[in-house]
Amino acid sequence: MHLPTARAGMPACLEPIASPAQFGGPTPMNDMHAALVVGYMNACNRGDVPALESSFCEDVQAYFIDHPPVRGRAELAAFWARVHSITGARWTCDRVVSADRTVVVEWTEMWTPKGQAERVLSRGVDIFEIRQGAIGEIRQFHRPAALPWAQPFEMLGFDYAGRGYPVEETFDQFVQRRSDGRAP
Repeated sequence: MHLPTARAGMPACLEPIASPAQFGGPTPMNDMHAALVVGYMNACNRGDVPALESSFCEDVQAYFIDHPPVRGRAELAAFWARVHSITGARWTCDRVVSADRTVVVEWTEMWTPKGQAERVLSRGVDIFEIRQGAIGEIRQFHRPAALPWAQPFEMLGFDYAGRGYPVEETFDQFVQRRSDGRAP
């Protein structure tokens, strides 16, 4: 397992949100699979179709709780570009764990649901399976807005701010600092 730490030339999204000592000490960012996934998430933040396509296997499959599966490199890249265009969705990578050919990312997302004016803060976990140096499968877990219950998009009772995660009031500063390559 790896807890990435930022280094020159690495995506800003890799900056850890808390002291690496909390997670057993610093581990250098030397995992190509984790770097691939973080690069993909940064491409999602930009709606960058060519960068997204270069992250995927030709037959990539993505599974969601609130949407039918999306299959194929071009189809999935277009899907994420459309999501970014419609909702302004942007993600932070709050924790990245990599083992063998699996990468798990705990993330925070800020987005505006279609037809609404207010931004929403969501949290989730994606599991990525890597094949031949590219993303072959994504399994996304989060509580989508379309579900019919009125619970916040967060784990109840979890101290997000106290643990160093972005919260609605500080989200833009987190994104800006990480984009600049600075710690939160």
